[in-house]
Amino acid sequence: MRRFTILEIALVGSFIFMIAGAIFAWSKSNTLNSYSKEIIKTKQQIKEIINYKKSWDQKGIDKRVNRLRFLVSSNVKDWRVSRKKAYIKINSVEIKALNRFLVKLSSLPIQFITLDINSKDDKYYMECRCKW
Repeated sequence: MRRFTILEIALVGSFIFMIAGAIFAWSKSNTLNSYSKEIIKTKQQIKEIINYKKSWDQKGIDKRVNRLRFLVSSNVKDWRVSRKKAYIKINSVEIKALNRFLVKLSSLPIQFITLDINSKDDKYYMECRCKW
């Protein structure tokens, strides 16, 4: 059996340390890349939240919600808008008018709490609670 010299053992040990160092550097590089991607994603989410907050803090959203009443004015059973909240109940409306109303309502910066739509024959009934 061959005996290894100290120089050969040191060479193998340094080679192992070199490989371990390269693996460590590679893993840290991947971790850093994932952290930077996560930071970029978080920044974008924060910007979206700030934009939503600005749109929700707009004055006059209640006036814009009240302007939508004319779309289904003859079929409104209950319409209450106060203090950043709205309760809307509409009876026996056609699908086109209801669709137009919901598209306009959903384009406003509001959050739906409940939205209940039922149909009976060709008429639709809607009850909606929302806030902003």
